Amino acid sequence: MKKIIIASALTVSALCLTMTTAVAETEASSVDRKAAAKFEGDIRRGEEVGKLCFPSQIHGFVKTTERAVIVQHNTKEYLITTRHRCNSLERANSLTTEGSLATCLRRGDKISGQRSIGNHGRAGGLSNACFIDKIYEWNSDASEVAAVSDRVKAEG
Repeated sequence: MKKIIIASALTVSALCLTMTTAVAETEASSVDRKAAAKFEGDIRRGEEVGKLCFPSQIHGFVKTTERAVIVQHNTKEYLITTRHRCNSLERANSLTTEGSLATCLRRGDKISGQRSIGNHGRAGGLSNACFIDKIYEWNSDASEVAAVSDRVKAEG
């Protein structure tokens, strides 16, 4: 009888653990979808680009969400979205790229955030790499242009 009770308790525990994991994964997927949708319809987001080529270290960038970063290359800006949350982007001083080509990024390649430790300028441990989902042209001035256009229309 004790064996049956223990086996039943283990089965119920396993079932509860499975259900809890499924709920957590569903909630995480929902958060990922909402984060990805943040830039849908954003007038600053331009066309998707197939690849973005530059050196292995990216120094000009702005973290925008846990799933997106805006990088600067020459005089242009690009929005890089990641497949999932990218915690390594938080407080990063630089980005390291891991791509299929040495100096180009494409969908499926990786980016990682790095931080320096103290005042010694040494790089911290390489954080978890994040897979790139998409790369878009980015025009940070577009929102200002749209606001001026809306004011002109309202006054007209």
